[in-house]
Amino acid sequence: MPRAKKEKTTISRGLYEIRQTKGMTSALARHLKVARQAVSGWKVVPISRLDEVEKFTKIPRERLRPDIFRNA
Repeated sequence: MPRAKKEKTTISRGLYEIRQTKGMTSALARHLKVARQAVSGWKVVPISRLDEVEKFTKIPRERLRPDIFRNA
């Protein structure tokens, strides 16, 4: 039986920045009152959390969700 193709997962530049900044994932999780694993598991920032994440991290929504917001 042929193997299923593994889907490539890509994350936004903003989410990458959050994960690469030491302690940011944990700090963001505490701020949002969710488990660190919840934030670590995001493939994209949920729309319901976008405003809070943008304010807390100072990362513009265009970098957090480029699939929705395009830089003009």
